[in-house]
Amino acid sequence: MALEVILPILIVGLSAASICQVLTGWGFSLVAGPVLILACGHAAGLQLTVALGPAVNTTLLFARWRDVGIRDLLEILLPAAFLAPFWVWLIGGLPDDVVARIAGGTGLLAVAMIASGVRLGMLRQQRGAALSGALSSGLVVAGGVGGPPLIMHAANNGWPLAATRATLNAYFFLFGLVMFILIGPPPLNSSAYAAGAGMIGGLVASVWLTGRVSASAVMRGTLLLAGASGLMLLIFGAHT
Repeated sequence: MALEVILPILIVGLSAASICQVLTGWGFSLVAGPVLILACGHAAGLQLTVALGPAVNTTLLFARWRDVGIRDLLEILLPAAFLAPFWVWLIGGLPDDVVARIAGGTGLLAVAMIASGVRLGMLRQQRGAALSGALSSGLVVAGGVGGPPLIMHAANNGWPLAATRATLNAYFFLFGLVMFILIGPPPLNSSAYAAGAGMIGGLVASVWLTGRVSASAVMRGTLLLAGASGLMLLIFGAHT
């Protein structure tokens, strides 16, 4: 793809990702991960997802930190952080085209998991927390998308909505720092600047949209956009 095509995709995609995150409490990496990998390649796309995600989560945590479930947070964060180096080693050794298509498949799987609303007994209690954290860690490394197993775990265990949003914001902030240490910062180029501008624009737009657009409508849009970008990545691979 030409640069004049990539930059608008990044601005629109990252704006949408930020809006989804603010209005629903999740969705940034679900949308941003496949878009960034599609436009920038797996390595740079994942680095950008990891770098920008904590910035969004930090802004939301200022208002939600009192609702964070510390025990629930640690039960999913510790196995995710422990396994992250293994996932980076395993997936990092694969050819770029294969990894790009894995990322696309990961995005589609993530959308299907959330859209189905399925409840699984294996995701309940502490064992379920460890499994959800481990799956989330692998999905982040593969496609920048780590939320679906955690959202399903929260639903299976009856977490209140406020606690779910706050705890997942805290998780992605802290796990993002772990990933940042493991894979390093993204290259600073026009794609990175466009992605950052899109993220900031989305945060600003979400202030105006709050109360004007229903969370359910944003959720449907989130799943549609994430599914489309995941499908494109699965079919065409990543831009390099």
